[in-house]
Amino acid sequence: MTDPTAPSGDAEVASGDRLLRAIRRIVRQVSEHSRHLHAEVGLTVPQLLCLRAIMRAWRPDADDLPGAPTHPLRVAEARDRPNPQMDLNAGDGMAVAVGRLEACPVMGLKFFALSHNTVRGAAGASLLNASLLRRRGLI
Repeated sequence: MTDPTAPSGDAEVASGDRLLRAIRRIVRQVSEHSRHLHAEVGLTVPQLLCLRAIMRAWRPDADDLPGAPTHPLRVAEARDRPNPQMDLNAGDGMAVAVGRLEACPVMGLKFFALSHNTVRGAAGASLLNASLLRRRGLI
């Protein structure tokens, strides 16, 4: 017995054709944007996505030191990030929030970065530097 709620063969083909056309439109738009981006700044969309992935995956040599964040770079996709109210204490203040990665005609890439000035800056960086120097036997 067949299921009366299941789509018929013709409806499945029509639905598949619509889906295929929509995917082709998306691919054409991404390709056009990538060509425009490459002509303007020398980067393509896949290259920009790779740069984001590299920033997300990056880990420093000193990531196992006391006080070091597990993810020192927090890359955000949202256009309104980094936001001081939401991202200032990322990684207990030791991580750097990065967002709004864009191609730039002058520098190739531009982005916004936000860190806690006293925690990541003065106090936290000094403690991490001292721990790293001790580990390497320099002090």
